[in-house]
Amino acid sequence: MRAKRSSGTLTLGLAFVVGCGRSSGPSPEAARSEPIVARTETTAAAKPVRCGPASGRSVWPRSAEQPARLCIHATIASNGVRSADQKANVVMVWYRPEELSRFDGGLPPFELFDAFFERARVVEGVDLTAGDLELSLDYPGGDAAVFVVADVHRSFWATMFGAGAGNFIGVGKPASVVDEHTADATVTLSVVPTPPPKTEACAGERFELVEIDAPEVAGTVNNPTKRRACAYLPASYAKEPTRRYPVVYLLPGFGSSDLSYLGGKKSLRDTADALKSEGLDEVILVGVDTSTLEGSTYFTDSKSGGAWDAFFEKRLLVAIDKRLRTLADPRARALVGHSTGGFNAVSLALRHPTLFGAVASSAPDGLDIERWLVAEDGKIGPKWLAWTRLEAAVGGKGQFVSYASAWSSEGSAWPFDLETGALAPAWTSWRAASPVALLDDPKRLKAFRATFDGRIYLTVGKRDEFGLYEPTKRFSARLTELGVHHELVETEGGHGSDQWKGLEGGLRFVARAMSPKRPKAH
Repeated sequence: MRAKRSSGTLTLGLAFVVGCGRSSGPSPEAARSEPIVARTETTAAAKPVRCGPASGRSVWPRSAEQPARLCIHATIASNGVRSADQKANVVMVWYRPEELSRFDGGLPPFELFDAFFERARVVEGVDLTAGDLELSLDYPGGDAAVFVVADVHRSFWATMFGAGAGNFIGVGKPASVVDEHTADATVTLSVVPTPPPKTEACAGERFELVEIDAPEVAGTVNNPTKRRACAYLPASYAKEPTRRYPVVYLLPGFGSSDLSYLGGKKSLRDTADALKSEGLDEVILVGVDTSTLEGSTYFTDSKSGGAWDAFFEKRLLVAIDKRLRTLADPRARALVGHSTGGFNAVSLALRHPTLFGAVASSAPDGLDIERWLVAEDGKIGPKWLAWTRLEAAVGGKGQFVSYASAWSSEGSAWPFDLETGALAPAWTSWRAASPVALLDDPKRLKAFRATFDGRIYLTVGKRDEFGLYEPTKRFSARLTELGVHHELVETEGGHGSDQWKGLEGGLRFVARAMSPKRPKAH
């Protein structure tokens, strides 16, 4: 999942795709009974409306008929440069005025994502060359406005998080209500500008950029094979040339880079710098670039996504120990991450208990995947099904695309039917990747307990917008049942609001765990 918005790189989740029609990798068509296509739906009852039936298709399963319709006139702004035959997948959602007041920089916040999935409609392959679009959207009636994304470059989620250069986006003015059945809505779609060239942020007296050639991570999607790791060095590093230090590997959220927790005004640099004054050992921070052409790696070895597990163990750790003055001792290595990075931290610790000595996980993607994604009827929950249907329709990078690349068996992208939500055979491999399921292996559990007992930190907000509170609590309860001591910190906030609180607490915890005279966290 994604953690927060950034004007530069993607940083999530829990921020939020093996897309239809991509050139390589597993195809979503193999796992659904009927493809999602752009089509017009009709309503059961005739309505005195001024525009045609609702455009495209709702991503929400079994969406209820709405009594009124928004007739949408969308205009491409003059700053939008359109090429001949330019087409886009258009995603449109209606919002109430009070909901629009909570938008952040023209984008819906995390707390409105449930409404987003319930209301979103997708129209595929829309021709933008004319400059004006006539669309329609069913809704309950009354005051509302529309939010529209025209995704030209198959980068929908990037656009939703402040990037997506070359796509078009707009929030309309409040619609003009004609009668109880109809409202006229207008929206101007402005092009997302191309950001200025960036200077290298992993640079300066206490930074060291480590670049690693890793052909094994290419996979069939051809991920970039020159990988980055950005190291932030302790204040004493240059002054004490014979001293060696513990290392904390920072694993970012969905689609994010090595600089997610080290660059910008808000980072973990200050927390690391304060460790010495708190009576703890100084540490080297190493940010890891986990971005892929499908979104994020989950550090598995797969045909589609590449051999990321092998990369971490045999390339990254070796390169860092060779390049920097580390304590090349597993108990002097720790993992810290938030959201997707939080999941990866726990997963790597469970799968490689002899390589690391402490782990901190903030608001991790569902550590009990089945309890997180599967509803009481035994099918994928409607929110997650809608999310996947959206990603399948728009294509490009995505949260569930990344899961499929990492965990689905060859030739089957989705482990559930995209029309009904019924689980498919591929679900077995998704469930097996769940950290709570990894605990069921007695041999693995024994090794994990031997290393990590009292050296595990979990934190999550009670109002996490992606439903990650309960799966994290479930994993914690399972650790307790198995006699694995750990610390669980529950906060009152949400996925993004408590991100830095979780990361800072996690960094202090693992630093304490790796310091010689640490108090045991029982």
